[in-house]
Amino acid sequence: MSKLLDLLNQVLQETPAPLGFGASRKQEKRPTLLLIGQSTANSKEQTDVGELGLQAMIWSEAKKTPNGKKQDTQVSPSDTTKSSSEIPWGVNLSTSSEKEISALKKAGCDFVVISDTKFPITALTDKELGKLLAIDSSITEAHQRILEALPIDAFLLDFNQESSTPTLHDLMDLLALVIYIDKPIILKMRMPPDHGELEILRNSGIDGILLNLENTNHEEIGRVKKDILNLPPRREKPERGTAFLPQTQIQHSHQHEPDESEDDFEDD
Repeated sequence: MSKLLDLLNQVLQETPAPLGFGASRKQEKRPTLLLIGQSTANSKEQTDVGELGLQAMIWSEAKKTPNGKKQDTQVSPSDTTKSSSEIPWGVNLSTSSEKEISALKKAGCDFVVISDTKFPITALTDKELGKLLAIDSSITEAHQRILEALPIDAFLLDFNQESSTPTLHDLMDLLALVIYIDKPIILKMRMPPDHGELEILRNSGIDGILLNLENTNHEEIGRVKKDILNLPPRREKPERGTAFLPQTQIQHSHQHEPDESEDDFEDD
């Protein structure tokens, strides 16, 4: 069982109230959101991850595009052995084979982030590795409706915010996807969120925040960790069963419900 998935399940559980004579003793707070870091393999952040207090880490490989800019791609199994932290870690994969999956597991990999839908489904059968699917608001409506049925453990959602401060439009795009998913969701953000943004995002169905360590300093990470611990208790997720049923179909089904008064009149 993936350690990351265990942590995601824990943030969804309320901390039980203390019992007995020690009830008045202050209890350690359990975070209601995971804080996860992302960086490229062989970067200086590898030596710092253990000191940041993150709950998990995602490694990717930076390669240069024709215009000279860096672009994150999948990381090879040999690059992952340098991770210096005991926290669960995973890698970005656009494609894979049984041999590569085996090498990753041997290196200590806990989960994989599938960044391309061309990923072979044979690799989804591994029961030890956690499987996250990276999606964003560009996904088609038809595919939105089948996300819950995929053999995926959790989703990594790219928050395509238009500015450094998330807007109402950004939140609407986010909820348009979240409403179809009843599995853990990690939100990839461009900028560290403040306390108010964290509470809104968590109450909207987000279970973890992913920050890029290459453009986030240690002070910002520490502040986000503190804000997460100071969040009020998590609200229950709203019912989402009718999201899969068109409104016209709901009305149609109501129109054909039998009327007991009419049946009684006919019997007379």
